[in-house]
Amino acid sequence: MADEAGRLRRIAEAHKNHVVNGMTSKYCVECNWRWPCPTYVWATDERCDPVIDSWLPVDYPDADATC
Repeated sequence: MADEAGRLRRIAEAHKNHVVNGMTSKYCVECNWRWPCPTYVWATDERCDPVIDSWLPVDYPDADATC
């Protein structure tokens, strides 16, 4: 359990915003969902609304993960 925080941190670091030459594409480099992607939101405490941000992207293909 002690490494749980480290594991979540590594997951969040992998799911980062795609940046090229200082410009962002607004998509996650790992899963290509709109950033912040659901996995990043899940792995961090950066949630706008825990009920809305816990949705599964597969269930709502046209939804946006941003606040």
